[in-house]
Amino acid sequence: MSTVFVIDGNWYLHRCFFTVKTNYDFSQKLCLSFLSLACKDALAVKASHLLIAFDGPHVFRYKKDPLYKANRSEHSSVNSMGISSSEIYKYLPDLFCLLTELGICYCQPEIFEADDVACSAAYKYSKVIVGTKDKDSFQYLSDKVSLYDSSFKKGGKPFPRFITYKDAEKLKGISISKMVKYQTLVGDKIDNIPSILSPTKTKNLLNKYGSIKNILKECPDQKVISSLKTNIPRLLLNKELVTLRKDVPLPELSSLKLEKKILDVFLKSRLPKSYFDYLDFIYPNTPSLFG
Repeated sequence: MSTVFVIDGNWYLHRCFFTVKTNYDFSQKLCLSFLSLACKDALAVKASHLLIAFDGPHVFRYKKDPLYKANRSEHSSVNSMGISSSEIYKYLPDLFCLLTELGICYCQPEIFEADDVACSAAYKYSKVIVGTKDKDSFQYLSDKVSLYDSSFKKGGKPFPRFITYKDAEKLKGISISKMVKYQTLVGDKIDNIPSILSPTKTKNLLNKYGSIKNILKECPDQKVISSLKTNIPRLLLNKELVTLRKDVPLPELSSLKLEKKILDVFLKSRLPKSYFDYLDFIYPNTPSLFG
C-alpha cells in the first residue's frame, strides 16, 4: 500500500527559520534546511509519496471572522539573525522554485489552509501520515491516518513520535468523532477562537451527552445551558472555524511519487556529509535516501 506523507509546510518553514544560523544567502539556506527536514521525515515514515501543503493567501476563515488569528501578528519573533518571523513568507517563491525543480509536489490552494489540505488528503488517499503536531488534526485521524511529530522531545532530547487516533483519544479523553464538538466548545487561544466552556467541563459533558444538541436538551445544569444559549451565534461560528475541510482539490496519487534518484543526487550535492552520516546511522545499507 502506498504511504502518502503530507507535510504542513507552514510549520516546517517556521521550524527551519529559527535554526538557520547565517545571514549569507539566508533564503537558499532556509530552503535547503526545509528540504532536508522534509526528506529526513519522509524517510523516517517510509513514505512512497510526498505532498507539501501551505496556507493559501485568502483563507476563507478570515472572511467568516476578521479576528481569526488576529493575535498572531502580536507574537511575531526574531531569529538569531535578527530577521522577524513576520517576513517568513517572502521566502516562499524561492522554496516553490526549488520544489518544482526537484519534482516535489506542493499545494497552496487559494482559500484553504494546510490543515484543510491534510484533512482532504486523509479522505482521498488510502494511507496517510501527516507531518504536524497540530491538535486540530486529531479530528480526521483513523486507522489509516496518523500524525508524525518530528519536533517532539523526551528528556530534553529529540524523540520523534507518531500520534494515532488511539493516542489522540487518550490525550483528549474523548473519541475522534467528538473532536470537532470539543474544539467548538473549548475554542483555540492560538487561533483567537473564544472559549465557551472549559476543556474539563466540555469533555465531561460530551462523554455523557454525546453532542451539543443533547447537552442543551438533557443537561440539568442551568448555568451550562444559559452559557450555551447565550453563545449560540458564537458556537455556530466556532464550528465553522474549527472544522477542517474535506473538499480541497488535490493532485492524483501518481504525481506525488518520490523521484528518489533525482533527490539523492541533488541532496548529496547540496547538503553536508553529516546529514547523510545520520541517515546511514538510522537506516544502514539503504540504497536510496528514500529506501
